[in-house]
Amino acid sequence: MSSSFTNSIELLLKLPAEVANSRLLARLIGETMTLRQELKSLVSRDAARRSHELLSLREAARRLGVDRGTTLAELVAQKRLRIVHVNGRPRIPADEVKRLASEGFDTSSAPAKVEGPTPKPAVGVGAAIRGIKL
Repeated sequence: MSSSFTNSIELLLKLPAEVANSRLLARLIGETMTLRQELKSLVSRDAARRSHELLSLREAARRLGVDRGTTLAELVAQKRLRIVHVNGRPRIPADEVKRLASEGFDTSSAPAKVEGPTPKPAVGVGAAIRGIKL
């Protein structure tokens, strides 16, 4: 307990009971209102901080329950999921992940595997040796 609060209690004990009770009640109500305002401020600051939270691609894929390399990449390519670059690294806002999760999305349109360029057939002595069947 703070010393000012203890001093207030001591002063209230010296006053007549009716006056002391009303003053104590008024003080408690005032302190309760102050605490309530501080709590609201903390809650709003926390909500603002969470709305600006940025997730890695791995964390976003984990929260959505999708594959990072295929489905998440497809959602970004379709512009259904906004991406932000921070220090050259891709990040996804947490509120975007929440929005997409609440809206729902169809994963059947995503390709099974992201295809790269087709490799050229190997030529030369090494390729001939590798091609020998034993």
